[in-house]
This record gives sequence, C-alpha cells and structure tokens, in this order.
Amino acid sequence: CFCGCRKTQSEYLISAIGFDNNGGMLNTCFEAVIINSETQSEELKIIEVQGETPEECVKNLSRKSTQGYLLSHCGVLIIGQSVTEKQLNGIYDFCFKNPDITLSVLLAETENAKMLLSGKPVSTISVGYDIMWLIKQYSENRNINFKNRCFEIISQSEKPPLPKIQPISEGYYLENY
Repeated sequence: CFCGCRKTQSEYLISAIGFDNNGGMLNTCFEAVIINSETQSEELKIIEVQGETPEECVKNLSRKSTQGYLLSHCGVLIIGQSVTEKQLNGIYDFCFKNPDITLSVLLAETENAKMLLSGKPVSTISVGYDIMWLIKQYSENRNINFKNRCFEIISQSEKPPLPKIQPISEGYYLENY
C-alpha cells in the first residue's frame, strides 16, 4: 500500500460507509475490501451494525468483526434518505473528530445506502470506489464543482445538496443537477 498504512492479512480496508435510519438507530454498512497477499485475491464484504451514533457503530464493528479494520481507506460516505438531520449532524461531527476518517471523504445521498453498497462493483474493486469515480467523472464532464467533501460541508452554515446516486441493474447513475 502506498498510503503508509500497515497492510496485514488480518485487516479490512473500509472503502465506504453507508448510513440508514432504522427506527431512530443508525443502520451502518461498512464496505470492506479484503486483500489476501498470499493468494493474490480480493474479496468484498459488507459488515452491518446498528447504533445510536456513528461512534457506537464503529465500536459495534469492532465487537462484531474478528478482523481489524482501517477506516483511512474510506473514500465515500453514503447517506440514506431516511437519515434524520440530527443523525446527519452526528455523522459530520464523527468525521470531524475521528482522525481515521479523512475530512476530504466524499459524501453522496441515495434512497437506501445498504441496498446501494450491496450491489456489485462495476469498474473498481468496490462499490464505494466506483461511486467516487462516478462523481469525479460526472463533475469533470459537466464542469460541475460539487461541494460534497466533508470539510466543505462542515464549513458551511447552509449545507449544500449531496450528489444523488441511484442503483440500476448494471451499476449506478448520478441524478442530473
């Protein structure tokens, strides 16, 4: 890995985190890339946990998973439309205070984060990295400057709209703006 992280067989690289509201609790899906250096193979796994806050969800991930995990590889946070404003502010606060999540992480919105992340990757190793690529390409091709990096959202009193990602049978698309 070129980012300076330690790479072992016993850790998951978290590529995306999805949040949905489920009865007032955050239903959180961690998309984990598992790279086996011995067999030169890659595996994608969704680990689902619940908690009142993102911090509690990370603790529950630690309890549920026998593997270690690296949040520093998370490239996108997927926010389900069911997430409340209070929960969303908690997600922003979590990103700001957690040194393992980069403040340049992208945020996107979808109807159901779990459903989106449970799909099959199209062009990269993970759905999360595909979505990062999709947002970048859409932005460049249409000359749109999304303000959807965590630090851009946190710094504004009026929160900008997030890019809306919708799953389709063979991948996903970004709704027009």
